[in-house]
Amino acid sequence: MRSLLLLLFLVPQDYKDDLPRLKPTEAADAVKTFKLAEGYRIELVAAEPQVASPVDCAFDELGRLWVVEMVDYPFNESEGNPPQGRVVRLEDHDGDGTFETRVLIAEKISCPTGLAVWDGGAFVTAPPVLLYVKEGVRKIVQSGFGTQNIQGLANNIKWGLDNWFTATSGTNGGQLAPAGLGVNRRDFRFRPTGELEALSGGGQFGNSFDDFGRRFVCSNANSAMHIVIEDAVLRHNPYYAVQAVTASIAAEGDAGTVYRTSPQEPWRVLRTRLRAEGKVRGNVEGMKTFTSATGIFFHKGRLYVGEVSHNLISR
Repeated sequence: MRSLLLLLFLVPQDYKDDLPRLKPTEAADAVKTFKLAEGYRIELVAAEPQVASPVDCAFDELGRLWVVEMVDYPFNESEGNPPQGRVVRLEDHDGDGTFETRVLIAEKISCPTGLAVWDGGAFVTAPPVLLYVKEGVRKIVQSGFGTQNIQGLANNIKWGLDNWFTATSGTNGGQLAPAGLGVNRRDFRFRPTGELEALSGGGQFGNSFDDFGRRFVCSNANSAMHIVIEDAVLRHNPYYAVQAVTASIAAEGDAGTVYRTSPQEPWRVLRTRLRAEGKVRGNVEGMKTFTSATGIFFHKGRLYVGEVSHNLISR
């Protein structure tokens, strides 16, 4: 019976009828396909070749847009690929709201996942290291971030009201040097002057603050979590045991519910079917739940979260 099962898995199958070719849409036309909630509008500000594979961005004091391009994803050095990530600066010289100029700041970076501008350059999470880059400068600030899961890398550096840079450590954790600090299931913050501290809580990909400095993160299946108790508070009494330092604030339950308007991609439908039939490994994804919540962002009393599996942004 065991041999028969093995043979069934090895027999090649043709799924071309389940995977029709979908023609690409030009960037200018793609904007027209978005369906927006009332009161919102969307504009195209940059597309290839000005930018490729962007995963995080930040404006500097001159209105220029700094972007990290994670070209490596999903194959990094563990698969034998050389580092391919980049940091670029996009500039709008004619003031029309579109970035027509691309300046390469740094390249051959391993899986850059976040950045924050500082002093003419940018801090960049590029596990296993935290970098500082500017034109002609490339410096390792800390090293030791875990890289075992490419979807669990440290990411999303944000400059907070407390004048610290705060980032999400992801799910890989790590032991940082030269700080000598562990960040397993804990986020962290640092200053350009060298201080570095571990923080409470932790998300997967995303990190944001509200107007009062309260911090919010997310994970792939939990669209919004509030860091309720920070580590600085807990250090006042090291003997006090807390059950949790974060609270889920998703709109509907821990995961929330999503209502996509675009059709499911053929490859996703096929993969879900094969998983349900036990022919390939993996969880059977729900069609109305968060499975890839990423990039949480607070703005004017509301939290926005991207959901890449369902092609939408949730508010």
